[in-house]
Amino acid sequence: MFVPGGDPAAARAGFQRAEPVPAEELTGFAKFEPAYIERIPEPRSRLIATNRGCVNHCDFCYDREAWQRFRLRPPADVVAEIRYNVQAYGIHNFYLVDSSTNAASKPLEELCDRLAAANLPVELATSVMVSERMTAALFAKMHRAGFRDLYFGVESGSTSVLDAMHKRGGADGAARNLRLAHQAGLRPKVFLIVGHPAEGEREFRETLQFLKDNRAYIDQLGMVNPCYILQDTELAENLRARGVVMPDGWQGFGCWVLGENNLIERMRRKTELLRYAAEQGIAIAALTQFYQRPRPASLLKRAARKIWKKIAGSSGS
Repeated sequence: MFVPGGDPAAARAGFQRAEPVPAEELTGFAKFEPAYIERIPEPRSRLIATNRGCVNHCDFCYDREAWQRFRLRPPADVVAEIRYNVQAYGIHNFYLVDSSTNAASKPLEELCDRLAAANLPVELATSVMVSERMTAALFAKMHRAGFRDLYFGVESGSTSVLDAMHKRGGADGAARNLRLAHQAGLRPKVFLIVGHPAEGEREFRETLQFLKDNRAYIDQLGMVNPCYILQDTELAENLRARGVVMPDGWQGFGCWVLGENNLIERMRRKTELLRYAAEQGIAIAALTQFYQRPRPASLLKRAARKIWKKIAGSSGS
């Protein structure tokens, strides 16, 4: 089933081009009926992909391994799907579920041009990577196309940590991208990771300084996570070389230890970072605030004892 205006031939090319755009009203599921959708409170958001895979090699992330090769969807198909959802379902808010919508700047520029020409009443949000190819002109095109919320995977304000993560652009590049996006009328939101194995107290302080220096350009601090080591990532493959100690039965992936860098310390840094960001006048995402809510001291103590018990057991075996 294809949406009118989609490209079935491109779809069969295997997402180097595109995949079929479903005509969901033909599936028989009530939740796709316009009458059902109309009962959903505004703003109703729709998830759409413009690409699959990732061009980055971040050492903590599994996306590249999961998706294998990077492939793009034709911008014309993306616009056709957006137009169809506007006309068929009255949806005007869309989130692009790409690892990085700006992974390829030329297709992004074409998408923006086509959306601007279509003049659809839409607002778009998406995740983007820090990139030297992101110019003031391209950010301006994104705004004209209907983009508003941009989620930047900044991860750290320390260039040495970003280099260790294999993140592009460094802290200066991240600052430049945030500033240009803000000046274009977009709303830059920032994701951060604290406690990467390459992060010590000095590097953590560099991240705090980054927030202070760029607070005028940060619309919101989104997710702030302690560094987890996921299986099949570069971090997981190089545990011993880095000197990381992993307790037996590490299902949580968060209990690893490297000197004084342990889960308790990482949670301390997260708490301090959120408090500092608030002092700088940076808005904190509601979900991040929820997970940072105060917990009973007894609960934290029990968690700490459990972690150290695992570590002691691993060291003794």
